[in-house]
Amino acid sequence: MRLLRAYKDTILRLYNDLGLALAGAVTFSGVLALFPFLIFVTALAGFFGGEDAADRAVAQLFETLPKEVADAFAPAVRSVLGHTRGDILTLGFLLALFISSSGVESLRTALNRAYRVKENRSFWQCRLQSFAFVLGGAVAMLIVGFSIVLAPAIQAFAGDHFKRLGPIIGWLDQLRLLIGSLALFIMLFAMHFWLPAGHRRLVDIWPGVLHTVVLWLIAGVAYSNYLAYYNYYTSMYAGLANIMIALFFFYITAVIFVFGAELNRAIIEEQ
Repeated sequence: MRLLRAYKDTILRLYNDLGLALAGAVTFSGVLALFPFLIFVTALAGFFGGEDAADRAVAQLFETLPKEVADAFAPAVRSVLGHTRGDILTLGFLLALFISSSGVESLRTALNRAYRVKENRSFWQCRLQSFAFVLGGAVAMLIVGFSIVLAPAIQAFAGDHFKRLGPIIGWLDQLRLLIGSLALFIMLFAMHFWLPAGHRRLVDIWPGVLHTVVLWLIAGVAYSNYLAYYNYYTSMYAGLANIMIALFFFYITAVIFVFGAELNRAIIEEQ
């Protein structure tokens, strides 16, 4: 019964507290920060000699999106990253870091509003924390990328030299998917725990994080099926159809993210 009341309160607050408008701001900041963040990841990978891992990580990122959404951005991203193999000490790298951190700041604003807290930390304290989140996200992507690069090599080696271990190593494909999912959960927990002002316990955070992941997966499948059977974007937006398809999905993702924080707050108040 409490959970049903929490759902009701969450939906009402999502509208009354301008959660839908904040989701739009998060979408804009997120798209604005996407390319600089991927440039940051690529430059960081190049510094450690892991360009292949960065490429695989970016490819894996787009594989998690609905095909129509990935098709809108993937060619442009590959074109940009194909010409970006920079040094981490360049001005472009630092600019990419700063713009990417602005995307994190938009998430902080949305979370502060959802949790009903007022930011009392200094600008530089918040910005340095955002830098840390960008770096953490980049490292997480590279870890996933390295697992994708190494898994086939390890599997082939095991298959050739250790026949009995072949079936066991065959689980590496599932393992790298698990690593990616675990990285997503950790990043969401970290965002809810550290980004907004105040203090929350992990037990207060996990319901919103779980709902965010589950609803995002459902939204991805539902959106793909919708576009397969009924797609009005082409007639409505003509040449901008692919971009609008991607933007609307990112907006749905932002709404789900804000919903998760609002749900956590509603459950906390019901206790």
